[in-house]
Amino acid sequence: MPRNPAAGGEGLHRAAPGPCSTSAVSDAEIVVDWDQCEGNAVCESILPQVFQVDDDNFMNVLMPNPPEELLDKVQEAVDMCPKRALALRRGGG
Repeated sequence: MPRNPAAGGEGLHRAAPGPCSTSAVSDAEIVVDWDQCEGNAVCESILPQVFQVDDDNFMNVLMPNPPEELLDKVQEAVDMCPKRALALRRGGG
């Protein structure tokens, strides 16, 4: 079952902080509804450097604030999520 280790795996939560990047970080943020996520890896198949499903089918967001150059692909992953468990919040709102 997918989880957000920092948030106890319940409800709508921000993704846990990911690794540092040399790319300019955008003001966009990936938000996951952990109650809806099934860890089916559609997002990972679109953008594996941002989304990763581990061997236990837990989805992890590796870059909760992705750089500008990845935002189009992040939006594609959000749009393709079969459970509508992902959102991309832009501009801090």
